[in-house]
Amino acid sequence: TLVLYSLLESLSVSSEKVKGGLPTTGTIVLRRSVTSSAVIAVKSSNPALVKVPAEVRASEGQSKTTFSITTLPVAAESSVQISATYEGLVRSATLKIVP
Repeated sequence: TLVLYSLLESLSVSSEKVKGGLPTTGTIVLRRSVTSSAVIAVKSSNPALVKVPAEVRASEGQSKTTFSITTLPVAAESSVQISATYEGLVRSATLKIVP
């Protein structure tokens, strides 16, 4: 039996809760170092509140990469899901934005 594992292991955010308007960081962990550059698609479920780059690149030899997350001020607490997709596999993390 052949079992294939995607290179994408996890997605996390440096803080699960952040005050709207302040930045935070996302981290993508790969199962192993890439042998050539890998482009990972990143998406916010609510781009009006949380902005992420459309793509994050893991350079040759890397097994982890980070990206900036921009948040906007909110009037009420909101949860936004951030997802990373690579080779058909999706990993996600939830970020709470507070006033």
